[in-house]
Amino acid sequence: MLQDAMFPVKEIPAIWADQDNGNILKKDTGHKFIVREDTGEVLSCMTDNYKLVKNETIIKAAEPIINKYKGKLKEVRVFGNGHSTHMSWHFPKHMIKIGKQDELTPEIVVGNSYDGTLGVNIMAGAFRLICLNGAVIGIVTQKYKNKHIKSNM
Repeated sequence: MLQDAMFPVKEIPAIWADQDNGNILKKDTGHKFIVREDTGEVLSCMTDNYKLVKNETIIKAAEPIINKYKGKLKEVRVFGNGHSTHMSWHFPKHMIKIGKQDELTPEIVVGNSYDGTLGVNIMAGAFRLICLNGAVIGIVTQKYKNKHIKSNM
């Protein structure tokens, strides 16, 4: 269910407190915590250069295209209590020919993480599961990858 991937997250600065002559000095560490708001779980500690890209933001950007072509949610997998997410949609009203008398429905696959293991990864194409271990074959028609890094611009 898509709602499994739409949990709220926030950034909390990672500070270091030191006591000097009775005063507590808070020092910037150059890092921040990515925290799941609904559970309070810390998903990661990242540098301040890490740009938080929420699953919700990605879905809101993709929804107009998915809806336009009548995409159907195929799978949502949330790993490590939300550290990373994998979502896919297929488009049953459209077909891609991949061989003689062999057609598949196109898909969009989206991956994202809050722990730095993935950037925003989006792949479009037609895929077929060939083994119970998760091996997939297919045709990739478009792909997009973006690291979670703030630009200096």
